[in-house]
Amino acid sequence: MQKEKYTEFFEGELFEANLLHQKVIHEDKPIQKWMYITLGIYILAAMHLSSILSIYSIWYAEFGLGVRFFILFDTFLDENINYLWNL
Repeated sequence: MQKEKYTEFFEGELFEANLLHQKVIHEDKPIQKWMYITLGIYILAAMHLSSILSIYSIWYAEFGLGVRFFILFDTFLDENINYLWNL
């Protein structure tokens, strides 16, 4: 009789532990999903900003005022892209 009670208690504890484990796993997944979404938004914002700056620097270089800035910015982008590509 005592052995049966112990077995029922132990199985109940295992069941509760399993539920808690599943709850932790399921609560962790949306955090990872939001992390990837936020990272994607940051990457898109960085690409948008870099395209605006490169367009502005090209426009500035057409008037002969910002050629040096455009060359430095283009070199900076190339180095960063090569660095990220080789990671």
